Amino acid sequence: MPSLIPRSFGPKVRPSQGHHDNDDDATSNQLLVTTRQSKRFKDISGAIAGPRNSRSHHKNQVPVLAQAGRLEESAVSGAESHNDLVPNFRPARGLQNVIFRCGQTDDLIHRVEERQPTTTTGRQCASNILSEQVLLYDAGLVIDLRSPPERDSKSATAWMSMAPGGTYEVQNHQFQIRKPRQERTCLRLTPLPAERFYHYIDTHWLDAQEKARTALFKLTGDVGALHQMRINAMNRRGLVGMYQAILEVGKSELCEALRAIALHLEYAYREEEEGIKKMMATMMNHHHLATSSRKKKLIVVHCVQGKDRTGILIMLLQSILKIGDVDILLDYALSDPTDKEATSAAVLQAQSGTPKVAWGSLDHSAFLGAPKSVMKQTLQYLRDRYGSVSPGYLDNIGFNAVWRKRLQLAVAAVTGDEDDEIVLNQDL
Repeated sequence: MPSLIPRSFGPKVRPSQGHHDNDDDATSNQLLVTTRQSKRFKDISGAIAGPRNSRSHHKNQVPVLAQAGRLEESAVSGAESHNDLVPNFRPARGLQNVIFRCGQTDDLIHRVEERQPTTTTGRQCASNILSEQVLLYDAGLVIDLRSPPERDSKSATAWMSMAPGGTYEVQNHQFQIRKPRQERTCLRLTPLPAERFYHYIDTHWLDAQEKARTALFKLTGDVGALHQMRINAMNRRGLVGMYQAILEVGKSELCEALRAIALHLEYAYREEEEGIKKMMATMMNHHHLATSSRKKKLIVVHCVQGKDRTGILIMLLQSILKIGDVDILLDYALSDPTDKEATSAAVLQAQSGTPKVAWGSLDHSAFLGAPKSVMKQTLQYLRDRYGSVSPGYLDNIGFNAVWRKRLQLAVAAVTGDEDDEIVLNQDL
């Protein structure tokens, strides 16, 4: 017999006041769609190492993508928290405490190694801090959007293998549900891969004169000068340009992340339903039912500081679930508790387009904070270029109406919105 989940076009959250895109609701509610195997993405992480053996050395020369990733490191830390190990951890606004967002998680190795006290329920618990409880115990899927150079691989591998709630299986580039399923998964995606980012800068951010010079630098092998020109273009574009680059360059990775979330929630709901039946059959107590039903549903999305790449993916999720612009902007701005919108260097940079540093050096101030106006311009960019966020941009990247419906229904199912019933996809 097929499993049943509620019929709903989104979570139990009213769309906020303000603009939100109208999705295509013509898709059949009987979702018996065979899960497609997502395209396996070519790993070009080796290119992230950046230019070497330059004829023109610069004392501040750092690979372009490495600098792009480090932009977040110098950003203002996120929402106020009692946790000093996982920066900027919080539930994503409007996503029903099922999807969380944060910065790097590598430092959890210190917590795993130092203590593991026991709670009153008998479960091992690293601390009473929400981020640690979710990541060490309750999350079933972690999506890591960092590039390899940004990741402390040794620490990340260690805490995920030692997590008291179960070991994480690391998957790269493509999400797969294996049967029997590994209980927890860490999916690593790079939405700003080096070679594609270099090509995007050269194609879209350089004027005619700069393109001519770029061709000369490539011909002569002067990768140092080429690097400096790309950095200067990044400075001119600032945070708004960086977000546009993520959206254009990282389409495959963003689509894969959205599919992974939909598939994970569908599978988690099925497991929960089957678990409830087993527990009822064996007359297990309600407390065990409550803790078991929470486990493995939760999803954590993170990058370095949890505001740029994470912010883009969360914005797409919120748009699919019909969360309005007001809430999207408020959620994004929580990554900058200072809320210095009027004097933000990133805002002033976007307005003037004039870098404040020497030519060829990265202007970190142009990428600080999380001004609402930056995300507002990003939303407008998608609407101008694609007609809308959803369905326009999402159709373009391959997350079509069927996938959007599946995600909406899966979120509704795991959050308990039981208005009607529909058939859940059975071909995972």
